[in-house]
Amino acid sequence: NNRGNAKSVLGDKQGAIDDYSRAIEISPSHASAYYGRGIIKSKLGDKKEAIDDYSRAIEISPNFTSAYYNRGNTKYKLGDKKGAIDDYSRAIEISPNHASAYYSRGNAKYKLGDKKEAVVDWKRAATLFQEQGDTTNYQKAMSAINKIMSQSIDRPDSSF
Repeated sequence: NNRGNAKSVLGDKQGAIDDYSRAIEISPSHASAYYGRGIIKSKLGDKKEAIDDYSRAIEISPNFTSAYYNRGNTKYKLGDKKGAIDDYSRAIEISPNHASAYYSRGNAKYKLGDKKEAVVDWKRAATLFQEQGDTTNYQKAMSAINKIMSQSIDRPDSSF
């Protein structure tokens, strides 16, 4: 597993997959190996296989926050916004200060047309990013909020 992690960092994606697969072969209950392989598969475009690996990691370790978050990201990319929201919500349940999960859940809600709830999540994300000193992501969250708020000002019939 650690060699898979190293190969991943070095950009050897196939080598990383091979090592994660070997770690799983040796220890089928190695949640981190499934997770690591899922990340690489997602990067290689094998989104459905990545979801399978994230799901297996979650089965083994039900509070694996990063597996929920990354599975949510993969579902989002596949167009399953509701499934993504469910995964982001679970990540937030486990780790209430997971700023990126709030931000991503806000994006998914926005895509589904729930602008009010999107703003609620983006505001929470912005607060957490600011507390964590993450100015780049703080700005992204504020930009999303400002975009929605400017749309509501431009439209007098808006529900904001």
